[in-house]
Amino acid sequence: MERIVTVNLPDIGEGVVEGEIVQWLKKVGDPLKQDEPVVVVMTDKATVELPSPEAGILKEVFWTEGQLAIRGKPLYSIACLGQSEAPIEKVKEEVCKSKEASLPTPIQQKGEKVLATPATRHLAKMLGVSLETLTPSGQNGEVTPEDVKGALQIKTPKKNLRRDGDEVVPLRGVQWLMAETMIKSHEEVPQFTYVISYDPTPLRSAKEKLTGATYMPFFIKAWALTAKEFPLLNASVDAQQREIYIHPHVDMGIAVDSPQGLLLPVLKGVDTLSFSELVKAFDRLKEGARKGDLSPDAMRGGTISLSNFGTLGGILGTPLIPYSQTAILGIGKMEECPVVRQGKVEVGFKQYLSLSCDHRIVDGGTAARAAERLVALLSEPSQWLN
Repeated sequence: MERIVTVNLPDIGEGVVEGEIVQWLKKVGDPLKQDEPVVVVMTDKATVELPSPEAGILKEVFWTEGQLAIRGKPLYSIACLGQSEAPIEKVKEEVCKSKEASLPTPIQQKGEKVLATPATRHLAKMLGVSLETLTPSGQNGEVTPEDVKGALQIKTPKKNLRRDGDEVVPLRGVQWLMAETMIKSHEEVPQFTYVISYDPTPLRSAKEKLTGATYMPFFIKAWALTAKEFPLLNASVDAQQREIYIHPHVDMGIAVDSPQGLLLPVLKGVDTLSFSELVKAFDRLKEGARKGDLSPDAMRGGTISLSNFGTLGGILGTPLIPYSQTAILGIGKMEECPVVRQGKVEVGFKQYLSLSCDHRIVDGGTAARAAERLVALLSEPSQWLN
């Protein structure tokens, strides 16, 4: 006897509410083994293959390639075989019928005002969409599956932005989800950026003494130490509950420029790592991000963030805070410049640091003191390199 199992889009990463269907690895009617990859889904956090939770036959897919599936909503269904199981060939033959052939002509159901096929009603029920709220787009005035799915997509104002001759590039995948996350953060969080400059000469000297070291572990460690001294930088704000959640550990999101776009993998427990452990952990995280093989867990749970745009040549920037966090540090490029020492002009170095903060709980004075403490730490790295 056939048993239908509906598989929802799981929680792939913190803050991710939808994912683009990149590729169906199986077709409707194909047999599935337990834990066998079925579909490739891309979010702003990662690109992952989602496995089948049970063995059976792929009965139906609810989203096509290029569409955005919704977290917690049906992704596909599996026809599993019970004790009185039917032959696999028979099940496969039934579920492989064309979608058009399986959809009857739309008829008005008794006691209902909205025209829709049974399949569309079933889809709307599983997705939690009320048919009465939709505008039908079918030829006979019926609600279509596309109408139902479209109700879950984020609506944007209609504006005449397109011009003759424009190249049209779909805003999807990493680009769209990054844009959506930044819009949400910008709309809900009043942000400000405090900028400070300092002389990185001591930091340069400390780096030269460590063979093969980069600057990033120094910045990560100093920023984590600063966050422990200024806990509102390592917190989350629930405005509806009027509560601040100060996190016990520093789980740092670190912006990485990868072939998949800008990623924000999370280095967990930075405050608990020694400097040598931090160097190894950061190298593993960076390599995983660039290869695109980080686990979903490595892409969620950030409590504070860091972006080093100086590696790309940027001198000064105002980074946006990731949603659910309260601070991000931006690091500019180290530049040679004239400096005055004891009344004489010499060649030295300067670097700008940008602290973007959530103004709901972090005021300018707190940001200034945190910036000064950060500079003090970077100016005396020997005091905390252990």
